[in-house]
Amino acid sequence: MNDEFPTLEVAQAVCVSWLAFRGWFLLRGATGLTRNVEEVAAEIEQGKGRAQQAALRHRETWLLPFTRVAVALASAGTGTTAAREQLRERVARARRKLRSSAAWDLVVCAILVGALIYAHAAALEVGDAFFGLGATITLLLLSAVALRVRIERGLVPAAARVAEAIARRPSPSAGSLQRCRICSETALTRVASPEELGARLSELSVVELFICPRCGHVTGAARPASR
Repeated sequence: MNDEFPTLEVAQAVCVSWLAFRGWFLLRGATGLTRNVEEVAAEIEQGKGRAQQAALRHRETWLLPFTRVAVALASAGTGTTAAREQLRERVARARRKLRSSAAWDLVVCAILVGALIYAHAAALEVGDAFFGLGATITLLLLSAVALRVRIERGLVPAAARVAEAIARRPSPSAGSLQRCRICSETALTRVASPEELGARLSELSVVELFICPRCGHVTGAARPASR
C-alpha cells in the first residue's frame, strides 16, 4: 500500500497543474467576456469584413455563438432575422454546455471529498501532501464551477448586446450582397424603386429586394418601424 501513495500524490500534482491552467483560462474568459463581446458587436454594426476579423480573434468556446453569427453575417445573403435565430439557438446550447460542465465538476469534487474523508477516517498511511493536494484540487474545482456559472449568466446580456448590433447593422446593398445564399448566383436583380416594389411592399416598409434569376430566392431589406 505504501508504494501506491507517492504515485497518487504525483497524479494529484499533475491534476493541480492542469486545473490551475484551466482555472486561469476560465478566469480570463469570465473577466473578458463583456469586452470581447462588445468588440464583436461593434464590428458587426460597422460592416461585414471587420465583423469577420473580430470573430476570428475570439475562439473561446463561450464566444463561439457570437463569433459564428458574425461570420454568418459576413457571408453574402445572411439576413438579420436568420442571424438572430442562429444566435438564440447557439447561446442556449452554450449555456447548457456550461451548466453541464459545472455539474460534472461538482460530481468529481464530491467524489474527491469522499475519498479524502475515507482516507482520514480509515487512518490510511498517507502524508500531509496527500490531503494538501486533495484540498487544492477541491478548491480549484469549486472555483471552476463558480467561473462557469459566471460565464453562463454573462451570456444572457452578451446575447442581448449582439442582437442589438444585428438590428443596427446596415441593410445589405447591391455591393454587399455578392451571391445568392441558395445557389451562389452572383448576378442578382435589385428592385428598389417604389414603382417596382408596388404599394403593398411599400406599406410593409420594404425598401429593396434582391432576386436570384437562377433559383428565384428573394432577399430584402425593410425600413425600421418608427417608435
